[in-house]
Amino acid sequence: MKRAAVLVGLCTTLVACGSFAPPPKDMFYRIAATAATPAAVAATAAPIVYVPPFAASGLHGERAVVYAHADGTALEQYPYDYWTDSPRILLQQALLTALRADGRVRAVGEPTREAAFTTRVRVVDFERRAAQGGNGSAMLTLEFALQADSTALPVFERQYARALALSADTVPAAAGALSQAAREVTEEIARDIAAHVSPATAR
Repeated sequence: MKRAAVLVGLCTTLVACGSFAPPPKDMFYRIAATAATPAAVAATAAPIVYVPPFAASGLHGERAVVYAHADGTALEQYPYDYWTDSPRILLQQALLTALRADGRVRAVGEPTREAAFTTRVRVVDFERRAAQGGNGSAMLTLEFALQADSTALPVFERQYARALALSADTVPAAAGALSQAAREVTEEIARDIAAHVSPATAR
């Protein structure tokens, strides 16, 4: 009887151990930016716009996906969900791609003396926002300024914001919506840059 009890206890322990869930896996997300086309390649005479990495403070400068509570005050980071790079770099690359797809300016990501304009962008919001009801939303807010290298004053300033409702209450849904918001906002910024840099070619 004693031996049988030991065997039963051992089997119970093994079953319990086998029922443990594996540790969560890290997930990584990227921004699906606008695709450039051969027809959109800018002419060599087009104005050169330098797009440096965006500015971001605190949580929005790190790679972890940010979650904003419904109270509008508390923020936290997801422990296993990350962007492939800092949002300040991913959004910079998205804007470069959007400008190159637009084709009316020559966009560069490295400083050059030939640049006629420089962008100044700060990430204000790039997060999943909870809501009292529903799945919440993806929120992107950018503070943007376009500066001519011949003057210290911006030639154009604006805040861009996009809030998209989430299709599901999941981090992948939030990352997909943030990617879409980034694509829409950077395409809008690219159009505005082209309109101010080269008004004659504005569409």
